[in-house]
Amino acid sequence: ISVNKKKENLTKRKKQALKSLKDNRELVIRQADKGGSIVVLNRDDYMKESQRILGDSNTYKILKSNPTCNFKKKLYEILDEGFKKGIIDKDEFDYLFISSPKTAVFYYLPKVHKSLISPPGRPIISGIGSMTSNISQYIDFFLQKYVTQTRS
Repeated sequence: ISVNKKKENLTKRKKQALKSLKDNRELVIRQADKGGSIVVLNRDDYMKESQRILGDSNTYKILKSNPTCNFKKKLYEILDEGFKKGIIDKDEFDYLFISSPKTAVFYYLPKVHKSLISPPGRPIISGIGSMTSNISQYIDFFLQKYVTQTRS
């Protein structure tokens, strides 16, 4: 049996340089908002832009308490009602209700197409594994046929 050995596309020196960048706690490495470029930012600058984004009181507000327990309880009640009414079955209920959800994560993608120096950021909330991630996938599945038929 012939086994194809992977050919490395980076030299050992380049791999070490990448590892050094990745391990440097003073840097943040992100994909650019557009164009697929990789952007290396000073951590302090990244944090300043994060604070600027999150400081926008028209978009975000500081919560006095963590609403997760209340949301989780309400979500359970809604899904349970759907199950009892036959709208969803047991497997769907089990898929849709995440008993130990992860907290969604905030980060931003630098808009280097707008400015290379101190680029503004496009905020992202990654909800993978969060309380509503499976519900989002479930709804998306049913809406896809309508979205693909809609003219842009």
